[in-house]
Amino acid sequence: MVDDPKQPNQNGRVSPGLGHERPEEFWRTLVENSSDMVLVTGPDIITRYISPSIERVLGYRPEEYVGSTATDVLHPDDIETLVEAIGKAMREPGWHGPVVARYRHKNGSWRWIEGMASSNMLEHPAFGGIIYYGRDVTERVRAQEKERFLSLLVENSLDLMLVADAEGNARYANPANERILGYGREEFIGMNVPGLLHPDDQEQVMVLFAEAVANPGVLPDTFGQGRYRSKSGSWVWIEGIALNLLEDPVVRGILCCGRDITERKELEERLRFLSLLTENAQDIVGVVDVESTVRYISPSVERVLGYRPGEMIGTKAVDYAGPDDRKGQLARLAEVSEDPEFEPRAEARMRHKDGSWRWIEGVATNMLDDPAVRGMVFVARDVTERKRAEEEIRELNETLEARVEERTAQLAAMVAKLEAQERMLRESEEQFRTAFEQAAVGMAHLSLDGRYLIVNEKFCRISGYAREELLDRTFKDITHPGDLDNDLNHFKRMLSGEIDSYSTEKRYIRRDYSQIWTRLTVSLVRDATGDPGYFVSVTEDITARKRAEIVLRSLSAREVEILRLLALGRTNGEISTELRFSISTIKNHVQQIIAKLGASDRTQAAVRATELGLVETEL
Repeated sequence: MVDDPKQPNQNGRVSPGLGHERPEEFWRTLVENSSDMVLVTGPDIITRYISPSIERVLGYRPEEYVGSTATDVLHPDDIETLVEAIGKAMREPGWHGPVVARYRHKNGSWRWIEGMASSNMLEHPAFGGIIYYGRDVTERVRAQEKERFLSLLVENSLDLMLVADAEGNARYANPANERILGYGREEFIGMNVPGLLHPDDQEQVMVLFAEAVANPGVLPDTFGQGRYRSKSGSWVWIEGIALNLLEDPVVRGILCCGRDITERKELEERLRFLSLLTENAQDIVGVVDVESTVRYISPSVERVLGYRPGEMIGTKAVDYAGPDDRKGQLARLAEVSEDPEFEPRAEARMRHKDGSWRWIEGVATNMLDDPAVRGMVFVARDVTERKRAEEEIRELNETLEARVEERTAQLAAMVAKLEAQERMLRESEEQFRTAFEQAAVGMAHLSLDGRYLIVNEKFCRISGYAREELLDRTFKDITHPGDLDNDLNHFKRMLSGEIDSYSTEKRYIRRDYSQIWTRLTVSLVRDATGDPGYFVSVTEDITARKRAEIVLRSLSAREVEILRLLALGRTNGEISTELRFSISTIKNHVQQIIAKLGASDRTQAAVRATELGLVETEL
């Protein structure tokens, strides 16, 4: 039942329309002037009422639409969805939707309409149906589809697309990043992109990046190229452009688009190499079509025939041949064009720019089917002098052949020498690995931040750690705290170039938390450019010596001398005679020595003294 607009409703509030003498007209005015469509449909889904806004949304006048069913103008793909929604609204009075579906406009186009079931009033005598509200969301759906389309373009682009902040830290990267550089999206986000640049490319790329940062919204007219370190450690050439969209409320960053041009760069290098060979070759290299029209000719033609390449491009090659040679040249050209396997070698006279004649010897190859050439390639050389003096040239050829043989022998010897050097290098490397691993002292390579890169077995035994455990640690992790500052000071001095190496005695904390004294020698290895590369350390266990020094400091000079004689097997009487002390004095000293060495008797004391290196036995 509709509330009386002049009376409070069940919530104690006065309904809208208070003060209007004709509330029905008030509500009708609201409905008929609403921008949304208001529709009433019965259980048979036949439209009983539609507000005038349908004409603005779908082009139909209300009287044209009333009496039709929703399915009459519904897109075939959306009928099932809407029918299910209407059935649900009828079964569940509290369900409102929404449902988005396509409706046919009167002009034949489709409009996306978002509908809401407002009230289930099937039992109401004035309605006998369900009230729906619908609004045109075509532009919203199109915007969503456009957004999805653009998202698919970006996400599936073969080119790398990323958004970075003004410092170059990545905030977004599309999947192409992983294909090109190998970094997963999560590990790439937050990474400093300029930090991946090859040192030789940083300056010119960062100049372009700085220009982009300084010019918001300006699309640069220059593409930057640089090498970026991939996750595998290899360098990838990327050509890209940066657009400053920091002020764009959606992007808020620097948009960088790039593509992998590594293969192109490699191809350019090969082409440049081949071009240098061709452009600087002594022989003439040219390309002609089947009618002998010159399409390319190398600069060496000017040295041989006096013409600049530009003067010959577009002319007929046979026009430069002597009258007696033109017919033969055309015949051979026809044979080459018909048989790709046919590569004739021929001699002909060619007119020099100064009017003289040169004997030219050449060979032609059919490359008409090669898409990069589409012509016949000839390589020719000036053999005028050979024709003028056959005998002399024969002798020169013999000399040349001898020189070639000599050079070949030299080259063969050089190759053999290089192979021998390579074998020696391999053997040297193997010897190094063997010497490194089997060295009697601990050896290790450390990164510039002190992390162990490789260690040998001896160092593992000295430190008490397994190899895998050491490779996961730095030298600081196992250095005795009392010796760490000294080590760090030496490291800084080496990195600054003040010293190249240092030696010191220091303590390590072993895996079982015991201390071990070592003699440590560290040197810095630099790369070809002189930059620090890594550290090499050599470690010798001097714990026994340190212990000996402690014991030795506890002995008097007289006791040391007596201990030396004990180690040589002397009796107390012999020691008494040799040192001129009483036998009782010697016995007292021997007992003190045994106690200080922690031995059980004089024999064990002598053995322990020898083991600790306190004395040397005579041979």
